[in-house]
Order: sequence, then structure tokens, then C-alpha cells
Amino acid sequence: MPKIAIPVAQSYEALVAAVNPRTANAPESVPWWFYDTQLYTSGTTVSQVFFAATTAARDLGNLPTGGSFPDPNFFALHYIYTDFMLNSAGTPYLTVSAGAATPANTGALDDVGRLLLSGRGRLTLTISDKAYGPWPLSVTGGTGAALGFLSDSNASTAAASQGVSHQFGYNALHGGAYVGGKIIIPPKIGFQAQIDWPAALTLTGNYQVRVTFYGVYYRRIL
Repeated sequence: MPKIAIPVAQSYEALVAAVNPRTANAPESVPWWFYDTQLYTSGTTVSQVFFAATTAARDLGNLPTGGSFPDPNFFALHYIYTDFMLNSAGTPYLTVSAGAATPANTGALDDVGRLLLSGRGRLTLTISDKAYGPWPLSVTGGTGAALGFLSDSNASTAAASQGVSHQFGYNALHGGAYVGGKIIIPPKIGFQAQIDWPAALTLTGNYQVRVTFYGVYYRRIL
């Protein structure tokens, strides 16, 4: 678990100075996660564009304006993440295969492996028509996942000789692609992220693919 350093007690004057700008035109700087989500359709999708527009569904994206930041706000990008969520009812990481003597080796884990590695996915960031990348999609990590223990047993509707396969699948939690704040997105400048695959991948279902930018958001105080 991340730890917070306990500072030496500060004066009230120092605390007031910390929450007020030193000059009238100084912005506040806060850690921020900007994210956008697009649907990967099995057997069809070969390219997805993120952050090009706002979405009314705040659970799918939180960009304040379509394709750019409002003036005078800046964003210093530090980490890039990609999450894959099965677009179906129930657990978004879990697929179940039953009814065969040998359970299928397809499922959530295989799907994520295809999207990240064998499918040769790549990510490109574009700011004002200047491209950063393409980079292997596998350098990005997941923001979080459901971790736990799962035991298998024969399904009640299957013969005793027929196995059941449960698969969890999510992007590795290795901290994300680190760019260290070296990429800064200024206000009123168009930007987007794009994921490409050389060919459409046939998966066990459609996936919601979410790209998250974590960094420092500089915005006006008032």
C-alpha cells in the first residue's frame, strides 16, 4: 500500500500559503487521471481512437472538452495505462467454458494475451499532428484488477467427465508506461491516443478498452 510521509507540523501561515497561489496568474497543480473507453468488437476492430471527443457517460470518459484541454489548463503526462473489460453482464474479467471433455483454452486470459501481445497491438499519442510512438501496447499496464482465488468443479449440467474452465484476464499491474512528465499537453491543442492492430482479433466476446493518462493537471484557481 502506498505510504504518505508524515511531515513535521507546519504553521497555519505555511498551510494558507500552500493552498493559495503565490501570484495572481499561478495555476494549481493536482494529480489527475484522464480516461476514455472505446468498444473493441470481436472480429471487426482494427483501430480505436481515444480522447478525440467527450462522452456523456462519465463512467466511460472524463475529458472536460472534446479533443483538447480548456484554456489555460495544461497536463503533464507521467503514466499510460490500458484496461480490458469484457463487455457482458457479470464479472468483466471472467469467462467460463463447460460441457466438453477438454475445456476450451480460449477465454478472458487468452483474449487479453491477444490484445496485448500476439495481436501486436500498438499505441500512438498524437498532439497537434505530432506523433509519439507507435509503442508496443504491452508496455502499458492496468490500473487495477479483481484479485482472488477461484476453484474449478464440474458443472451440474455436464457429465462427470466434462471439465469446467474459468479464466481471469486483465492487463498486468506493473505500474504502466512511464513517460515522466516529459510530454506536456497545452490548452486548446488537439490530441488523441490511438491503438492499432494489424488485423482484427477474434475473441470470446467484445471488450471495452480503456486508456488512462495519469499525470499532473495544471488549472486555474478560480
